[in-house]
Amino acid sequence: AQEHPLPPYKEVSERFWKTLRSAGTHYTSMYQDVASGRNTEIEFINGLISTLGKKHGVETPLNDELYQKVAGHSGA
Repeated sequence: AQEHPLPPYKEVSERFWKTLRSAGTHYTSMYQDVASGRNTEIEFINGLISTLGKKHGVETPLNDELYQKVAGHSGA
């Protein structure tokens, strides 16, 4: 975790909510993939986070749960 410092929580939170407000009725590509029965990029995004967490002894329980839920709905 020290090799890849994260921005402060407040900055991430503000960016998240600003993006969410500007999205309107847009659906993410991953949502569209799941809704259409296509493979998603879940393995490349969240699978990698889980793998790196295990490698460095960092637990990633929320990420792991998200990965399992999305992977269960796609061919990932």
